[in-house]
Amino acid sequence: MLLHRTTRTNSWGRLTAVLSATALGVGLLAGCGSDTKDQSDKKSADAPAAAAGTFPVTVEHAFGSTKVAKAPQRVVSVGYTDDQAILAFGIKPVGMVDQYPNPPGTSPDINTQWPWVKAKWGDTRPEVVMNNGDTGPNYEKIAALRPDLIIAVYSEIDQAAYDKLSKIAPTVGRTKAEKEPFSAPWQDNAVHIAKALGQEAKGTELVKGIQDKLDAAKKAHPEFANQTAVALSWYKDSAAPFTSTDVRGRLVT
Repeated sequence: MLLHRTTRTNSWGRLTAVLSATALGVGLLAGCGSDTKDQSDKKSADAPAAAAGTFPVTVEHAFGSTKVAKAPQRVVSVGYTDDQAILAFGIKPVGMVDQYPNPPGTSPDINTQWPWVKAKWGDTRPEVVMNNGDTGPNYEKIAALRPDLIIAVYSEIDQAAYDKLSKIAPTVGRTKAEKEPFSAPWQDNAVHIAKALGQEAKGTELVKGIQDKLDAAKKAHPEFANQTAVALSWYKDSAAPFTSTDVRGRLVT
């Protein structure tokens, strides 16, 4: 399969396809099941995140290592799809990236209404700390949210941005093995985030459940092996094909 390379730094190229969300979010969330009820009394950034896991934990990443001393209560997601993986572990981020802008005059944020995340969010409305196409996160907004953990895994932040974020709260960047932003396997990203949340074993288990389903689909359809495909995003009048190292290309492969 040949997928043409696209530069993610272009604003149109940074639109993350629903296919990507499916790979990282839908499967993990499905593995966790649905909330039995919405916690409607929680509001936006004032809602403490539910937390569980084993702490302290130290996470090695592209910018060094980060120690998470105790279960985080206020998590900010700076990655484009990190919020969906965070939700899978029972934590509602107080801040997130606005990956897909709402049509003018509409609410709530469409990014909290996808079928695979809606029940998890309930009535909680996270603060938008970065819009798709921005050159970087809004550090003032993030600081105002008083986070005790920042996750920036499926993100293009550089060392300078990491240094700013880590002054606000412990920050976990992309995986150490990732050579360039957005090139790590979704499986690695999911387990990486799970470790930061003190739930590495659960993350590994959920990823295996998804991989088993993919393997079963592959086995049931051997004809897929002879097909070629391209994963792309459509923005205005431009088509943005993704490289085979991107999560969308990996999923199709």
